[in-house]
Amino acid sequence: MKYSVFTLFFTFVRWRLSVGIKRFTYLLTYLLIITGVPQGSVLGPLIVLLYVNDIYNAVPGTKVKSFADDTNSFLHHKNITDLYTKANDDL
Repeated sequence: MKYSVFTLFFTFVRWRLSVGIKRFTYLLTYLLIITGVPQGSVLGPLIVLLYVNDIYNAVPGTKVKSFADDTNSFLHHKNITDLYTKANDDL
C-alpha cells in the first residue's frame, strides 16, 4: 500500500486518541483529537516552527507581530463595522 507524504503527515497530526477520566469515577473515555500538535513527538517542534513562520503569509492584509509564543495582529479602519468585517475575513 502506497501513501503520500501528505497523507502520512495528515494522519499523524489529525487522528489521535486521548484518554480522559470522568470526575469522581474510574471510567475512562477516549476522546478523538483532530487539531493541534502531538505532544512529546519528535516532529512537534518542527510543526510549530512551520506554523509560526508561515502565519505572516496567512493574513496578508494584517500586520502581525510575534515574540516567542505570543502572536498579535493589528488592523485599523475608520469604520468599526468594516474593521469588524475585515478582522473576521482575515481570520
